[in-house]
Amino acid sequence: MTGRQEHVASVHAEALPQGTRLCAEKLALSVRHPSPMNPLTENTLHRLRTPDGSRLLAAAVECEADPFAAARLRVRFPDFSAEEAGAAVDQIRLRRRAREKFTAAEEMWFSGDLLEQASSEPVAAWRARRFAEWACTRSLPPLLADLCCGVGADTFGLARALPEEISVTSVDQSPLAAALTTANAEVLCLRSRIQVQVGTLPQDAPAADACWMDPSRREQGKRTRTLDEMSPPLGALLALADSRAAVGIKLAPATDLDALDAQLAGRKCEWEWISDRRVCRELVLWLGDLTQERSVRRASLAGVGQTLAGIPQPLPPTGAFRQFLLEPDPAVIRSGLVGNLAQTLGAGAIDPQLAYLTLDRLVHTSFAVSYRVEDVLPFSLRELARRLRVQNAGGVEIKTRGAAVVPEVLRQQLRPVLKHGNPGCRPVVFVTRLGCRPTMILGERVDLDDRNKN
Repeated sequence: MTGRQEHVASVHAEALPQGTRLCAEKLALSVRHPSPMNPLTENTLHRLRTPDGSRLLAAAVECEADPFAAARLRVRFPDFSAEEAGAAVDQIRLRRRAREKFTAAEEMWFSGDLLEQASSEPVAAWRARRFAEWACTRSLPPLLADLCCGVGADTFGLARALPEEISVTSVDQSPLAAALTTANAEVLCLRSRIQVQVGTLPQDAPAADACWMDPSRREQGKRTRTLDEMSPPLGALLALADSRAAVGIKLAPATDLDALDAQLAGRKCEWEWISDRRVCRELVLWLGDLTQERSVRRASLAGVGQTLAGIPQPLPPTGAFRQFLLEPDPAVIRSGLVGNLAQTLGAGAIDPQLAYLTLDRLVHTSFAVSYRVEDVLPFSLRELARRLRVQNAGGVEIKTRGAAVVPEVLRQQLRPVLKHGNPGCRPVVFVTRLGCRPTMILGERVDLDDRNKN
């Protein structure tokens, strides 16, 4: 704890009533040795959902930024333990983080690890459409299950997309996850559509016609892409899928495709990489009746509802730079469909090892971001600094691919130039490698208005 922090601590303590000052000082001692986020328990969740818990949470909103928020809340609400007060503050901070994924985040319930693993609403809704289309082809309402439900994000996507007569059974081995799904279903007025169970997979899997499976890829605090290290492992999920009519399995976007293909052992399937806000969020393995086109790969943009599908094609022949550079969406790159996109747009390649495309005209596509190329030069820190100085740049967007350059380090090296520039001027520089030559591509991003002018 720094001297400044100790001074702030004493000021906060002095501001409290005399009778409670000592209590606050003792509770604030833990700040000198910061601890991890207070782990949420079922009992704590139950307490926070009571009327008194609601008042505690409302007070936590007001003092969230205070480093001694939990201590001050403990004084104001003596019926709650220090752990419960800390959990209330954590819940408010988690809800703020969850805004990027959930429209009703301010009322929902989360734990830190489960929020990080939860699907965003656009991604969950995009996947749920495939289940809903399949369900409409059935003569009787099918039984659906969300296995490894977490905070319930995928369950809610399914419930919203499916007809009202179809319910969703949510299963998780964690009692806390089941409790969070139940609480969030009540917040979203979906409780009557959802049945929540605590169980271990695959033995406790319900007898459903269709299943969504989201195995944990974060065991013992470490993220894994290895298929056998997931929980449950892919082999167990595939065995479970063999007895279901329709199945979707969520995998890491960087999954080893050779290892995946080996485990599939000829099963009918489809691979779909899903992107949201220019980040490839996941690879979905569709099995059984949910396979729309066998052996086809898909790159889908959940937020805009578009998909690019096909068998991967090679990049076009390498040619000279044209007026515009296109950076494909990460889902297009992960799926190996850059060549397909190039054929669709009539674009050329700048290097057989790079996923950049080039065009002599502007095109409107959601599957790539367009940049106007101003110059292509051998990489030189001195020359780059000179160019930025001439432009009076106050910032720079640095993109690297195939080059041993760390953007943060390069930005720090350019700081003496950028600090004197115009903050509104932020050119783009691509640092890459063409053949064996370190290269920098200078340009500017082209927004939608610019496209409409051309």
